Amino acid sequence: MKVILKDDIKGLGKKGEVVKVADGYGRNYLIPKGFALQMNKKNINVYEHEKKQDVIREKKRFRTAQELSEKIGALSLTINVKAHDDENLYGSITEKDIADAIKKAGFDINKHQVVMDSHIKKLGIYTVPVKVYKDIEAKIKIWVVKE
Repeated sequence: MKVILKDDIKGLGKKGEVVKVADGYGRNYLIPKGFALQMNKKNINVYEHEKKQDVIREKKRFRTAQELSEKIGALSLTINVKAHDDENLYGSITEKDIADAIKKAGFDINKHQVVMDSHIKKLGIYTVPVKVYKDIEAKIKIWVVKE
């Protein structure tokens, strides 16, 4: 049986490929789980339509992410912390702290989107990248000041 894969399946093929599989595997697993469509004219048209819709959705996500990146990039956040006299912090500022500060500014960002080489351990001004979407990054200016 020939099927059109709707998702990447390890060991079988990538999304959009036409592969030959055992009849039982296609009928009992791939098609009912929504991983594939049986190869025929109707399903080829259905798949082509889904592919066009995916492209449209991806373009919309990309545009939205670019707009969000511009808005976040314009941010300048101040984080008040306790520090020693020599400007070393009592703790450190982590990805979670920065994500929380961005959330307070009104943007929905989680700590996994904040990209830091190391935690901030001194007072000062830092530029921290935030991964908004695949290849789109925004750079936020963080002011770490003493309470």
